[in-house]
Amino acid sequence: MHRFASVASFRNPSCCFASITTLGKCRDASKLCATSQASRHFAAQAKCAQAKARHEPSHKPKSLSSPSIKATLCQGLGSPCYVFSSCLVAVLSACAHAGLIDRAKQYFYAMYSDYGVVPSPRHYTCMIDLLGRAGSLDEAQHLIRNMPFSPDAATWGALLGAAKVHGNIELAEKAAENIFKMEPDNSGMYVLLSNLYAASGRWYDVRQMRLKMRDKGIKKVPGYSWLEVQNNIHTFAAGDTCHPEKDRIYSFLEELESRMKQDGYVSSIKLVLHDVDEEEKEHMLKYHSERLAVVYGILTLPKHKPIRVMKNLRICEDCHTAIKHISKLERRLIIVRDSNRFHHFKQGECSCGDYW
Repeated sequence: MHRFASVASFRNPSCCFASITTLGKCRDASKLCATSQASRHFAAQAKCAQAKARHEPSHKPKSLSSPSIKATLCQGLGSPCYVFSSCLVAVLSACAHAGLIDRAKQYFYAMYSDYGVVPSPRHYTCMIDLLGRAGSLDEAQHLIRNMPFSPDAATWGALLGAAKVHGNIELAEKAAENIFKMEPDNSGMYVLLSNLYAASGRWYDVRQMRLKMRDKGIKKVPGYSWLEVQNNIHTFAAGDTCHPEKDRIYSFLEELESRMKQDGYVSSIKLVLHDVDEEEKEHMLKYHSERLAVVYGILTLPKHKPIRVMKNLRICEDCHTAIKHISKLERRLIIVRDSNRFHHFKQGECSCGDYW
């Protein structure tokens, strides 16, 4: 696919934009950004910055250097408004992944005065997501209250996600209430609020949320992880017992768990969203889908090859900690792409800097 994208994007800028977006979601698109002639287009450069920000270390995102982005935006002056607007969304999204609050504010508040672009709901959602991730919940709420239009479900969803990360139940309930009015069947928002209740030990409220979901016929999207080994895709669910090599996987995982604890790993049982005893919580964390996939990669892929795991949901915080230990103990590069960004684990560290 990379070879096709390089050839096609040389002739067709639209193909270049689509290729960068696609490659950025499955692996690093930096090579295409560097070699494609069409990627010199300002819109492609903005897409490259967004794609690279999903991979680069959050504390030193080279693709988001201020002169580079400013030069890219200046190059696009005079382009159709919708194109330039989409580019600014890409830039703000990249800043959100890298935690560059001040820089994002600089671009956001200069959109109209410097570039003649009126901020849209997508721009506001990016800013609220960024502020929320950084813990600036009051500022995020202030921005919502002062939007020139009514916030949509995506905007409230960004605030709900931030409230969940920072344990603000009151704000989460407010955001969820607004989302349910617009999207009463949005299973993800029910699950987010339920998880926040569980993390706070409010088991009655957890049961009430699950009853609401059952009564409305809303089902939770199951989490699963997969990786490619010898041209075959191997998919895992939490506690998976269907894989033909399950005995080998679980045996090695038990051995690895013992070594991880000697290395200082302590499981975060508070993250288990079920009202069970501590031993059962630790057992449940151990067999999450991303951990099973990583272990299978260690067992089957050559040591010089990176282990690439994909997950349809966000990576579990405890698994994030565990995989850092695994990368150190096994001396492997482990790349996990969750629903939000890429995590490059190497020598006990992650490229996200524990910010995602």
